[in-house]
Amino acid sequence: MGSYQAILDKINQFIRKYYINELIRGSILFVALGLLYFIATLYIEYFLWLNPTMRTILFVLFVAVELFLLYRYILTPVFKLIGLRKGLDHCQASTIIGNFFPDIDDKLLNTLQLHEQHANSDLVLASVEQKAQNLKIFPFKKAVNFKVNLKYLKFLAIPVVIYLLSLITGLNKGLSQSYTRLTHPQVAYVPPAPFSFEILNNELKVIEGQNFTLQLHINGATVPDEVLMIDNGQQFYMQKQSLSDFTYTFKNVKEAHEIALYADPVRLEKLKLEVIPTPKIQNLELLLQYPSYTGKKSQTLKNTGNAIVPEGTRVTWQVYTQAVDSLFFVSQDKRLAFQSSDKGFTKSLQVRQAMAYALTASNAHLKDYERLNFNFSVIKDELPKMIIRTDIDSIPYGDVHFAGRVSDDYGITKLQLVYFKTNHPEAKQYHNIGIASAQISDFLLTFPGDLTLEQAQDYSLYFEVFDNDAVNGHKSVKSQVFNYYKPSANEREQQLLEEQQKQLQSINHYIKKQAANQDALDQLEQQLKNTPNIDYNTEEQLKDAIRKQDKYQEMMQNKLRDLNEQFKDRDLNDDLLKEKQQDIEERLEEMLDNKKDEELLEELQKLAEKLDKEDLIKKMEQMSSRSKYKEKSLKELLELTKRFYVEQQLQKTSEDLKELSEKQESLKNNSSNSLQQQKELSEEFKNIQQNIGSMSKANESLQKPMPIDPQKAEQQQINKHQQQAEQDLQQGQQNKAKSQQSKASSQMKQMSQSFAQMLESIQSKTLDEDIESIKRLLDNLLIFSFKQEDLLMKFNASTTKDFNFSDNLKEQYRLQSYFEHIDDSLYTLAMRQPKLSKNINTYLEDAHYNLKTSIKTMEDNQLGVSKAHQQYVMTAANDIAYLLNALLDNLSNASLSNSSSGDPQQGMGFSLPDIIQKQSALNQQMQHKMEKGKPSDKEGKEGQSSKAKSEGQSGELYEIYKQQAQIKQELEQQLKDLKGSALEKTTQDLIRKMEQLENILLDKGITQNALKRMTAFEQELLKLKEAAYTQHQDNQRQSKSNEKTYNSTSSKLYKKFLEDVSKQEILNRTPLPFQSEFNARINKYFKTQSE
Repeated sequence: MGSYQAILDKINQFIRKYYINELIRGSILFVALGLLYFIATLYIEYFLWLNPTMRTILFVLFVAVELFLLYRYILTPVFKLIGLRKGLDHCQASTIIGNFFPDIDDKLLNTLQLHEQHANSDLVLASVEQKAQNLKIFPFKKAVNFKVNLKYLKFLAIPVVIYLLSLITGLNKGLSQSYTRLTHPQVAYVPPAPFSFEILNNELKVIEGQNFTLQLHINGATVPDEVLMIDNGQQFYMQKQSLSDFTYTFKNVKEAHEIALYADPVRLEKLKLEVIPTPKIQNLELLLQYPSYTGKKSQTLKNTGNAIVPEGTRVTWQVYTQAVDSLFFVSQDKRLAFQSSDKGFTKSLQVRQAMAYALTASNAHLKDYERLNFNFSVIKDELPKMIIRTDIDSIPYGDVHFAGRVSDDYGITKLQLVYFKTNHPEAKQYHNIGIASAQISDFLLTFPGDLTLEQAQDYSLYFEVFDNDAVNGHKSVKSQVFNYYKPSANEREQQLLEEQQKQLQSINHYIKKQAANQDALDQLEQQLKNTPNIDYNTEEQLKDAIRKQDKYQEMMQNKLRDLNEQFKDRDLNDDLLKEKQQDIEERLEEMLDNKKDEELLEELQKLAEKLDKEDLIKKMEQMSSRSKYKEKSLKELLELTKRFYVEQQLQKTSEDLKELSEKQESLKNNSSNSLQQQKELSEEFKNIQQNIGSMSKANESLQKPMPIDPQKAEQQQINKHQQQAEQDLQQGQQNKAKSQQSKASSQMKQMSQSFAQMLESIQSKTLDEDIESIKRLLDNLLIFSFKQEDLLMKFNASTTKDFNFSDNLKEQYRLQSYFEHIDDSLYTLAMRQPKLSKNINTYLEDAHYNLKTSIKTMEDNQLGVSKAHQQYVMTAANDIAYLLNALLDNLSNASLSNSSSGDPQQGMGFSLPDIIQKQSALNQQMQHKMEKGKPSDKEGKEGQSSKAKSEGQSGELYEIYKQQAQIKQELEQQLKDLKGSALEKTTQDLIRKMEQLENILLDKGITQNALKRMTAFEQELLKLKEAAYTQHQDNQRQSKSNEKTYNSTSSKLYKKFLEDVSKQEILNRTPLPFQSEFNARINKYFKTQSE
């Protein structure tokens, strides 16, 4: 029975596979037929455009057919497969299997029938088992082949092809609409128009303020000629771009638009053009909080994001916006968000450097849509500036001066001087200089001044200035390094002498140049006299000569000032040299008074431009005369200074020898007597020898050298002793060395005394010679004056037609020659005597000019003019005699003082009563003359007294004049002791009145007016004496040569410095109402000009 049961199982497996195969075939047919019917239904609805009733019927039929197909091809096999419905039995299945397997045929069916009919017979069962065993080998499932279903797939391809054709032909969209209508059979659909509207824009949105173009495409077999657009109740026709394309542009869209499109019979409603709001920056404010050290107040800038600010300024942005959700600060390396507030957006930053930045505004729709670009220019805090002028290179000794100006864009905090020994730069010392904490500050410093420096040391110094920059820290700038040598007292003295000698050589050089240029002017003068007119070449030569003369005068003035400054720096021990130094200084001050020369040159230049020949020649003659006498004065001053230089050298050599003698003696007695120390002393003596040689050379260059013995033999002996002492010290023979050192010291001391005696002898001898020379000059002047007076009286009594007129003219020529001899003697005296005033040369110039003019006018028969010039000659001669007489009294007193063994009593208590007594005696003498009736009765007419006097009367008048001048001179001596006191002005007024009296005596003789003035002098002198005693004035006369107040070099340097920098700093001193950008350009321009 096992085989029979196996046959049954295999039949059941066949039946199962059979119905699976039926299900597969039914599924293919269901899908294929269902799709075909579905497509057919769509095409029916599409082409027929059925009403709702027909669409309902069609839809019901479609559903019924699809259900039938589902039942027939899907559900029936499934039901039979799972047994819900009867399907094949074993016999039917065996028939199908027998048909598939020819070898089985009906064997399987017979076996099944046999088993059913004789199931109780064992024999039949055995037969059935035997047959089943034979059929067991056949695979019944192979009777069902799934591949047979592949032939049904062709039916599935039919709807696919139809769908593809619909896609290609464009019917898919219509079929899709048909499907929609079919699935909604109860909805009433309007039949499609012959065309449709298609909006080509992706979305109906536009950014606020921009243009928007609505693009419309017409789909359909027919196309309308025009399309009407309705916008918010207004109608517009769209523009036709092509057969089926229409457009309309909305410009500067600010708000949303409700629109509809219409082209009969098609209408498209409810189109809305939405507006995307744009983020906007409506207003912008910048709050600029400047650094406190700038001193600038906070500032608010409106409607701009550009600014020029100082470095370190804190900037706060206040931005007012519209439709902005976020605001950003964007620079090259930063993107920072603003903080939102009720008032807008704010952001605060400290600006340290220039930058370009942008403010970008965004909202939910637009990111960084609005972008405003701005720039910040940053004014960097500049380094402080320093301008320094100094005379350190032109002053080889003593204090040097620094005038400077420090400046900064916002202010200075500190200025200091840093100085140190050059060989010890690490040991710096600091000296604070007080300045104002302003943008510009000037300072003046004298170095070393009150600072203590070691002598014979090299120092380096510089200035350092600090600004007030609180952002970057106080920045500083250093000046150049200056070098300064602090000389010893002896070195300083020697430097003064050497500089003085150089100045003398330079002055001599300029005297020669000026003389050469004056010769050129004289040649031009002769050329002008010989030519009728001034041509162009002559005019240019004249202007060039005047310019050169002006230039040489300016150079000469500068050299004289330098020489004068050097004289003021000297501090001599010898009283006579001090007095001589003071006299030379006074002469230098007189020479520096160049006002008349400048005026004359200016007049000459104007006349040269006007081409006024006669006046030009006259002024050139005056210029020539003045230049010659100025040259003469300069030569006198030069010779005096040279002599003074030699005398200084002589005194210094004596002092140096004395000092060196003491050093030599000290070294001898010192236990540490060394070879090195002796060599240093030997070197010092060699320097003294060089100074002696220099002094001798300078003495030989004098027009009249002084009798100075250089003592060469003594110098050789000292050298010999010092060399021997060095040899003994080198050999260790201390005793022998000390002996040689002692000899050298003794001879140095003797040389010092010898030079001191030479100086004293020269001074005394020179003084006596000058006194004798002045006496002879006074006698000659008296003779000249009387002869000139007699000649004037002769001319007054004659005319040009008298037979003796030519003799008188010859006499005038002789007097002119005689006066030239007097001039030569005065010139020789002036070469030695510094007390001889420059005024004498002025009077000499006047006398020569008037002598020459009187002769010329006399030859031209202008007798009246000639006599006036002769009168001027007499006045000039009398003035010279007065000055010489005063000088004689002064020198005589000095000679008596030098020859006296003890100090004479000097002082106000002794001298003033003597002056009063002399004035009283002179008043009585004057009164006696008046009582005898000798004074002139007429006053006020120039020269009238001279005409009425005889030679004897002139002598008496001269004696009175001489005594009054001596009284005035003694009073002038008292004035020196009254400097700075309350009596100084009173004494000066009295001296001025005495000078007026002297002029009255010379011009008008002995008059009642002169007597009244002299009596008043006596009363004023008595009052002066009483006031002096009341105020307890010191009566001793003291030398004031070192107590004069002069304009310091530092003040001149400072004044020149201010002139140099005033132009380039004027805009810094006066703030202009410009924006900072333009101020920066102005500063850059002036900086360029300065460089």
